[in-house]
Amino acid sequence: MKIKSYYSIFVLVIFSLLVYLNTFQSPFHFDDETALTGNVDIRSWEGISKYSFISRYVLYLTFYLNYLIGEFNVIGYHIVNIILHILVSILIYLITDLTLNQVEPQNHPSFKNIPLLSALIFSIHPINTESVTYIISRSSILAALFYLLSLFLFIKGYTMETEYYTTLKRVLFYLSSITSFILGIGTKEDTVTLPIILLLYLFYFFYRERGIINFVKEYILSISIPVILLITYLLYRFYLFGWGMPITMSADILEYITPWYYFLTELKVIVFYYLRLLLLPINLNVDPDIPMATSLSEPAVILSIISISILLFLSYRSYSLSKPVSFSILWFLIALLPTSSVIPLLDFAAEHRLYLPAVGFSICYASLINKINRYTIGKIIIIITIFLFSFGTVKRNVIWNDSIGLWQDAVRKSPNKARAYYNLGIEYAQQKRFREALMEFKRGIRILPNHLLSHLMLGKMYKEEGMFRKTIDEMKIVLDLKPEKIDEHVDTYLELSNAYIKLGDFNRAEESIKSGLQLNPKNEKLHNNMATIYGVKGLFDDAIHELKTAISIKHDYVMAYCNLGLLYEKKGLIKDAIREFKRAIEVDPDNAESHLFFGEFYKRNGSYDLALHHLTTSIKLDSDKERVKNTEMIIREMRM
Repeated sequence: MKIKSYYSIFVLVIFSLLVYLNTFQSPFHFDDETALTGNVDIRSWEGISKYSFISRYVLYLTFYLNYLIGEFNVIGYHIVNIILHILVSILIYLITDLTLNQVEPQNHPSFKNIPLLSALIFSIHPINTESVTYIISRSSILAALFYLLSLFLFIKGYTMETEYYTTLKRVLFYLSSITSFILGIGTKEDTVTLPIILLLYLFYFFYRERGIINFVKEYILSISIPVILLITYLLYRFYLFGWGMPITMSADILEYITPWYYFLTELKVIVFYYLRLLLLPINLNVDPDIPMATSLSEPAVILSIISISILLFLSYRSYSLSKPVSFSILWFLIALLPTSSVIPLLDFAAEHRLYLPAVGFSICYASLINKINRYTIGKIIIIITIFLFSFGTVKRNVIWNDSIGLWQDAVRKSPNKARAYYNLGIEYAQQKRFREALMEFKRGIRILPNHLLSHLMLGKMYKEEGMFRKTIDEMKIVLDLKPEKIDEHVDTYLELSNAYIKLGDFNRAEESIKSGLQLNPKNEKLHNNMATIYGVKGLFDDAIHELKTAISIKHDYVMAYCNLGLLYEKKGLIKDAIREFKRAIEVDPDNAESHLFFGEFYKRNGSYDLALHHLTTSIKLDSDKERVKNTEMIIREMRM
């Protein structure tokens, strides 16, 4: 590479690090908790092996490697995301540099700044914050990396000068390009458009004649490779999923969001949301509220069709004037096809879906700015753009650093979207701010009365606030809404049993437990609740059996060990009771409740020194202020 290339790469690295330097402490968010921290599969090779290649195996393999190095230390995940983003930016620079050399030597003043400017705009653009800072959106970065690497290797193979072993080297480049494409497919489905981009690239930058037929004749072998790859991939998907797609949406939502409605809505999204954010990246939103279009005659849909038609016309007209501009417009539209066509997805829009399309935008934007770069106004525009984009990225990352702040921001920008309130409620609940969580779930239900998860969480918040009858009311609503997932169904029966136990209605509690166990006999918490009921009835042996069953299901179930210790104490088996309390503490030495139970046990049995030790340890570990006060009162009574 030339010295200029090293300088350009150095600039890209520095700017990327500067704008993302404030993200390292950004916590796991939203889907991170189910796909990463709550996903036991990424913690072992056996778990990772369960994923099929087409189900984002490569992506989860990187998460597994992250876990091996630092478990769930979020800094390591951010470091990998930022490194991948830098590599993508460097590839944009290298590809643009190679491409412009095909059009005209870069010593021409109209081209010399485009490669660095394209990559720099991409690397600092605020729209990419969701892809880089939101850990699970690594899928977009990694897929783009393999996508661009495949294109780069393809270009390198084609542009090799004639020399000895050229054919062998070209074959190696092409095989490497194919390998990179396959790795992209194993990362995210968006890479499916790469064969189309490869064909367009051949036509734009290598084909010197006129006419499609002549193009096919001249490049028949080169054309056949990406076409075969695309057909092979589509046939494989058809083999796995038939004509449909792997769907995560419920049947009622699929009836509501039809392919036609989704397509009409995406026309609006491309023009009025995605293009707007690329040109003016303000009011970024982790959960945008996009009204669904239902008619071709809607003014916004008509304007969108006109706008997209104009883009296509501009691409056609600029073909002879500026091939990079023409090609980059098509890149933007083609890269959006997997998510903005006729295949319904749960969300109409998401910022991370713009990561790969933004490559085309960045090249187009840089090419247009560069045309006026020779004048003072051009240099001013470049400086202002770099400053505003950098500032916008840093500012947006500040919001991503706070889980509650992120969803408060979403609620402000999407005040009519129930999910935003639900997720804000979840964040409050995780920080034990139950009263605030309760209010957010209520607000979400006012917007979407049939939102099952909001009712389920609202019932749990009522339980935390001691309003058990309201918990029961909410759980009955959940059951009336007919949960589709067994886990949600079982969780409802568990909460019902908890509430009935608190109210002393043990018969209804037992009925709820039995209903839950019919659905999932291996739910350890239901077995624990059944042990509580047997214990109240004096059926200690049956209660012990239930607790041992719970422990056999979940070996680190602290509460089951503690309850087992209490039961042995009631039976007068003190040594057995001590053994179980010790096991509870061995399983989780930082569990405040197990120390509290053990301390109270020693107090009842006259071992005050040991009681004081565990009670004071409990106070140090406990985040429940009310429980700490009660524990302190027990200690004062012992010392009187």
